[in-house]
Amino acid sequence: MDFNQIILGCRRKDRSCQKQLYDLHYAYGIKIALSYSNNIDDASEVLNDAFFDVFEKIDQYDINHSFTSWFRIIVIRKAINYYHKNIKYYNAEKSQELFDSLDTQGDNAICDIDAEELLNFVNQLPPAYRMVLNLYAIEGYSHQEIAKMLTISTGTSKSNLSKARLFLKKLMSEIKIFTLF
Repeated sequence: MDFNQIILGCRRKDRSCQKQLYDLHYAYGIKIALSYSNNIDDASEVLNDAFFDVFEKIDQYDINHSFTSWFRIIVIRKAINYYHKNIKYYNAEKSQELFDSLDTQGDNAICDIDAEELLNFVNQLPPAYRMVLNLYAIEGYSHQEIAKMLTISTGTSKSNLSKARLFLKKLMSEIKIFTLF
């Protein structure tokens, strides 16, 4: 069955077509969700919510455009919604203590790391920093767009990006120091 037939089947609420679409895009979706989530459980919840929206709004998808791009936007929006819904459970004070405990002497640290290692570092960021970093550096949104999406000020977006970068530099410099011994 070709992709357009799967989409048409999903529009008819055909469960086997929905399963095929899910199976085809699960790996891609979970990678996106993980880059915005604290753990696999949160990422799975984000992705399940995204697939629910995909199946509910499949009639809005234009077959002449990229499904992957449309799907990516849905997953990111669901991750942002999940972040807003759960921010009250996040201890911002603990995040600030962790950030403050990192000295900034590692600002010039440059490490040769692969994408998986970088993702592990990014996943150690506090959620607010990780969200802004992903939206700005990976998705290419401007600070104004990020501020609107996250209902924060442009200054907060810029500050969170700066803190995320410092945090990552410090983490990478610590790894570099440990590998020297």
